[in-house]
Amino acid sequence: MKLLVVDAGHTRIKFASCHCEEANQLPEIEHFVAPMVGNEMPWGDIASWFSECDEQLTAVVTGSNPKAVEAVLANWPKNLPSPQQLDRRMPLPIEVDVAEPAKVGVDRLLTAIAANQLRGEKQTAFIVDSGTAVTVDAVSSKGVFLGGAILPGVRMGAQALYRYTDTLPEIAASKLFDQPPHAIGNQTTAAIESGLYWGHVGAVRELLFRQRDRLTRTDKSKDRPPLVLLTGGASPLLAPHFSTAQHLPHLALQGLALVALRSERE
Repeated sequence: MKLLVVDAGHTRIKFASCHCEEANQLPEIEHFVAPMVGNEMPWGDIASWFSECDEQLTAVVTGSNPKAVEAVLANWPKNLPSPQQLDRRMPLPIEVDVAEPAKVGVDRLLTAIAANQLRGEKQTAFIVDSGTAVTVDAVSSKGVFLGGAILPGVRMGAQALYRYTDTLPEIAASKLFDQPPHAIGNQTTAAIESGLYWGHVGAVRELLFRQRDRLTRTDKSKDRPPLVLLTGGASPLLAPHFSTAQHLPHLALQGLALVALRSERE
């Protein structure tokens, strides 16, 4: 089965074609494009992914940005199959143990569903999704989503420093992807770059340490190291500093594909 999965976020709308051959594996991302929110959607390119496809094609749309989801659905082309919209009103194949389950962002649950596909028996998992915002979430050794932490992403931090101060300059956060800045910035721009980059790395490291410590004390399965997954558009900043983590940049899309596959099989 071929899948077209769409995740409409606050900065970009992510489209991917997926294919899954093995039931116990994550769906494979074959094509991917992520236009900025508000830009024209590359429908022609997306349709070309399936021009020679002789398999059944299913399309699913979700996202943390309701207006972007509406825009995608309103402009959906007729030469692609009508999409199914996934939202928090639909049951998902994961147990959620938080105070207000209905308020958990669907992206967080989709990455946890994908983590459960990769997680070993009696193994805990931690998922770092670094994008417009950053989430660091925990999954128990029984596959239960336990919640986690939410903090501003690198670009959001750069924009906040510029907008809410009178003297600090606006910096291009994209520059941080080129190479790590020096920890000791020798002028204002360099100091901001250092704070954003190393503050991001340090915040994630501290949250992972504290969540793992908490789960070690409450989860009885302590006999194997946890699974740590890095995903999201800014995850390449983190990957060099977390050597034991797996870097899977499209984990939410793969989780969405798993949900779609399960729905088709049922």
